Amino acid sequence: MLGAEESRREKYSRENKNELIVILTPLGCGEDFYKSIYEWIGNEYFIIIVNCDLIMDYPISYANICDRASSIINSGFATASQTDATFVDKTIAAVIGFCSSAIPAMIIARHLNKNCNRLILINGAYFPEDNNLDRTQYERDVGKMISHLNTDGFRAFFDLVHSLYSMKVGIDKESTPVTKAFSSFESFDRYLNSIKFLSMCNTEEIAANIEAYTHILIGGNDQIVNPSAAMRLSENFINSQKFIDPIGNHYDWLGDGIMRSEIERILRN
Repeated sequence: MLGAEESRREKYSRENKNELIVILTPLGCGEDFYKSIYEWIGNEYFIIIVNCDLIMDYPISYANICDRASSIINSGFATASQTDATFVDKTIAAVIGFCSSAIPAMIIARHLNKNCNRLILINGAYFPEDNNLDRTQYERDVGKMISHLNTDGFRAFFDLVHSLYSMKVGIDKESTPVTKAFSSFESFDRYLNSIKFLSMCNTEEIAANIEAYTHILIGGNDQIVNPSAAMRLSENFINSQKFIDPIGNHYDWLGDGIMRSEIERILRN
């Protein structure tokens, strides 16, 4: 027999399976990320996964990102409508972006306009200016790597970085986005070019033209991206709400905790 909480979740799951959520995976993300998302909310919502590596393949542009994402989303709608015909007329309950997929999520939410109810940005990477003293070590390191793009020594630079990073974490043993970016020269080149494109996006202008209600979730103890960048960007959205987990780190929301509970609350309201 189900307990009270389990019974409530089971009832909610049956009633909301026809809500559609689009989740953008960060650059270089592996299958473990997909699996964790499906295990978390796959029984409650129809989920469409949009892989940022695919929508940000060459050539990268706003138009290509939107066209590629729309193709994936439309295919997801078609699959969902085979199970429930009402999906044809439904809007997207939420678009969710995390880390390097936050800006692409913003671009897509702006493109979807009134067909997107909510935008949820989790510990987004917004790439502060090079002279910003608040940049994290990761942001500074990536900035230095981007400076080597398209130079005569870029291949030699990759070989050095690949060797050092392999010794540090073990390329074959890890599947984090950054590690996957170092797994081959092609992946490294694609990753840095994608990050370079995102760092040049006018996030303030994009935010100002998003009609979806936007939830900005920030881990106060995030060592990967700069929480203050998200705080500043939040002022540019038409309708937005901030949530700060004072002790939350970059990946806390992938496990049980305050931020995951907040995401569940947002989705159920």
